[in-house]
Amino acid sequence: MVIDKAHIIIMRKVKYFISVDMMGRKCVRLVGGKTDSIRTYARNPIRAIAMLINNDINIHMIDLDGCIHKRSTNIQLAKNASYIVSFYRNITIQLGGGIRTVRMINFFIRMSFDYLIVGTILYKKDCSFLLSNKYIAIALDYYREKVYIKGWLRSCYSLSSVSKMFSSLRDKRIIQTDIERDGRMMGVSNKIIFDKRNRYILSGGYSAYNANQDDDGIKSLYGYVIGQAFYKNRVRICYLRG
Repeated sequence: MVIDKAHIIIMRKVKYFISVDMMGRKCVRLVGGKTDSIRTYARNPIRAIAMLINNDINIHMIDLDGCIHKRSTNIQLAKNASYIVSFYRNITIQLGGGIRTVRMINFFIRMSFDYLIVGTILYKKDCSFLLSNKYIAIALDYYREKVYIKGWLRSCYSLSSVSKMFSSLRDKRIIQTDIERDGRMMGVSNKIIFDKRNRYILSGGYSAYNANQDDDGIKSLYGYVIGQAFYKNRVRICYLRG
């Protein structure tokens, strides 16, 4: 693997997803989920999404208003994005952020999103049936040894207890985010928390470290979510396709 002075060169079979985080109808980035670290990268997220689609890049779309404030101002943006992506079936788009009711899940399933990322609702009673839904991807957001829900504002269980809780999962899509590393480009942790027979997309801190390491031994690794490294022009867009 070669490192350019300004860019990470990526040449691997895993999938890459660019994070499009929406807040106040803008495309923004946070560090560790802290709202006081907000930085705007695009005033129109749809233009950013269109650019990614035109370059055949997969999309990880997060509604931060839904996550943090419980009330979304970005639903129309999500609708527009799903409509655009419906014409490009070689692109995978996954949506998360504040999807905490069965009604909301059914609402978004009717759109063209390939996966809905849910976390908080999975810890409610009588919601375990969602785990068998093919459109559901599990959000596993953790800080050190604690799992966080509700926009990373509340810790609910330890990693070990959550691992036991979901020990029967097989071949499930899991978006695993290390909050401590998020937005800091210090390298994504490759620690696999659930059963390795699931498919993991790792998030939080993608950097040159991940571009250089040998991931072939991590058979359950499906892909990476890249945020800050992309928006700071540390990743060459041509290597993210497919």
